[in-house]
Amino acid sequence: MWTTKGAKYYVPTKKKKKGAKKDVPRRKSALRATNEGGDTPLHLAASRGFIGMCKCMIGEHGERKDLITAMNNKGETPLFRAVLTCHKKTFVYLHHCSKDLDVPLRNNDGDTILHRAIWGESLDMAIIITHCYRGLLDTRNKDGATPLKVLASKPSAFTSGNRLPWWMQILYYCIPVQPLAAEKAIKSYMEQVDKAGDYEHKVTIQVENEANKAHTFVLPNYATFIWFVKKAAGQLVSLSGLDTTAKELKELKKIKQKHKWSRQLLDGFMETPYESYVGAIGEEDVQPFITLQQLKI
Repeated sequence: MWTTKGAKYYVPTKKKKKGAKKDVPRRKSALRATNEGGDTPLHLAASRGFIGMCKCMIGEHGERKDLITAMNNKGETPLFRAVLTCHKKTFVYLHHCSKDLDVPLRNNDGDTILHRAIWGESLDMAIIITHCYRGLLDTRNKDGATPLKVLASKPSAFTSGNRLPWWMQILYYCIPVQPLAAEKAIKSYMEQVDKAGDYEHKVTIQVENEANKAHTFVLPNYATFIWFVKKAAGQLVSLSGLDTTAKELKELKKIKQKHKWSRQLLDGFMETPYESYVGAIGEEDVQPFITLQQLKI
């Protein structure tokens, strides 16, 4: 039950005589009530990915979209909570509803939604965020860290941080993955949100089906070579007693996809390398790592 500490609740009473002074506490909307952590119902719905509930609270025509700007005790909005819990469809929906609102994108620790997405290694979410909020690419938190620095602190997000056994490395280079097309991904998520009914089902963004992936992303001759390597590697692994299960292959594909997205994210930062690393010009306490005094020495 949603309550607020010390809140008074309206209880219907018998009608008073005409002219009697009304002394009824003002009703507080249940949608704006908060729990001890300062979370509103929309905070909790967003953090759990309940799109149907979010749509109901905000309204069919966005009548209550200002709820998206509400912050809890940590300075997190419902949109921020959707990022923390990696609910991409919920994030895209809340962003779509709040395009004309001034929604806080930082929490009390100074981290932006882009910082938190990269910390959580939700790199596909990070790519979508950079598409929606380009200004976050060169922002700094209280520790002076930009999103690029956070990404650099995640060696497991890159191929160079790979510590796979040799037979898994062979399979790693044979698995085809594709970069994330942010605009298509957002469109796909919104199509799911706009569908009639409140069916909560997993969204799969897939431009091409499995049957023509190899034809789309690699040359036909090269696809034949990959097929041969897969077969040879499969026989070798089987003979070595190091058989790989379908679950392990699925996890391996996730690893390679993460590496692909990290590179894609890095390419975006490298469009403005200095600002992405040091931070936006004009931000307080910005200190370049190489000062003019050092250059004169």
